[in-house]
Amino acid sequence: MNVLTDIYFRDLSGGTRFEEFISQLPAPDAAIGYFGSYDSGRLNATLQEMKTYLGERGAELNSAKRAYSMAVECFDNIRNYYSFHPADKNMALLSLTVEGNHYCITAGNSISREDAFHLRKRLEILHTLNAEELDREFLETLLLPARARAKGAGLGLILMARRKGNFVDHYFEELPHTSFFYIRIKLAA
Repeated sequence: MNVLTDIYFRDLSGGTRFEEFISQLPAPDAAIGYFGSYDSGRLNATLQEMKTYLGERGAELNSAKRAYSMAVECFDNIRNYYSFHPADKNMALLSLTVEGNHYCITAGNSISREDAFHLRKRLEILHTLNAEELDREFLETLLLPARARAKGAGLGLILMARRKGNFVDHYFEELPHTSFFYIRIKLAA
């Protein structure tokens, strides 16, 4: 585990099958989510349910906004990077759980092997950066031409890492033609 000020990234790809890993997660106090075949409409509806839930829960406004913005970022990543292959499981996952005094945003989807390779490299770099270096990386990425940022610049990952108190787990499962990428962000509620 690499410590980035108050931020932790863990690579959970150590041979565990995704279904086994999911079954080992703690039981949440509350959960809203979708796990099934990729369906943009259902994922968007899940996102709207999360927004409603956070508003009705009476949660502290900044915490609720942080949780929702992370869910939106994860939804955008699923939509932008989802890769379909008929021989692989073509699943998508988006959920918000409440675990004690934490929100957990969980997302996952099939991505191309090439995207998985670049994402692993990006995560390796982020593992090594402290808070000041993350800020500098964020600004440098913002200054890239729009074309270079259009896909894969990693602004979302940098944003997740820059927010203090985040705990980020990630997991890759190699499938015959694609990879399944899973990310879980734990935020103080």
